[in-house]
Amino acid sequence: MDDHAFVGISLDSKLFSREWIQMAVRCILDRNATVEFVLCDRLLSFNKTLSQESGGKVTMDLSECEARIAKRSGDIHGLMVSEVSVLSESDRCRVSVSKWGDHADSRFADIHRVLSIAYASLDQFRECVDRDVEAHLLHQTKTLVSSAIHRSLCALYIIEESAMSIRITEFGRPFEYYPGTPICTLSDIYDGRFAPYGLTVEAIVGHPPKRLFQPLTLQSNCAGLVD
Repeated sequence: MDDHAFVGISLDSKLFSREWIQMAVRCILDRNATVEFVLCDRLLSFNKTLSQESGGKVTMDLSECEARIAKRSGDIHGLMVSEVSVLSESDRCRVSVSKWGDHADSRFADIHRVLSIAYASLDQFRECVDRDVEAHLLHQTKTLVSSAIHRSLCALYIIEESAMSIRITEFGRPFEYYPGTPICTLSDIYDGRFAPYGLTVEAIVGHPPKRLFQPLTLQSNCAGLVD
């Protein structure tokens, strides 16, 4: 199995502090050949695009959304470049920083499509996604629209995030690190919970699962991480 890792960096999460990034780079390079930090810039579209007027009219401001995404993405990219620059030359070559669009290829589109179909048609999968919405996004993201619209957007966020994780880990970088526990949607897919309904990792990607998820917090003992 390829010994390559990735970290998806949520641009609206406070978990990805400079201190955490410094620790994560050190820990991951101790355990893996390379690591790619993927800026989840496009996911910001779900909570930066819409606004709702007092009369209930919902509007989209795509140019403002793009400007906000570019600003936040640029800030985080600068932070990453700064931290990587202090590494030795040999270690700098082992770290890369990319954006969401760099991985949004046909494989990603196929996975995203399958998960979208599952959300629309499988009650069990939809309930799982909705639990993640409640636990991870609904009360942690600001919104300028109604709660019903916000909930729908959060579900789309979870589906796209899950699709990208599967895309990256199953096709090149099986080791995924994150400063917290995985969302239930991904855990339940990999645990085979939806196998009775035809939804499995192998059915989605065409080969047995490769993904290995590792929570990595500031309190983690890098030497004691599970192999």
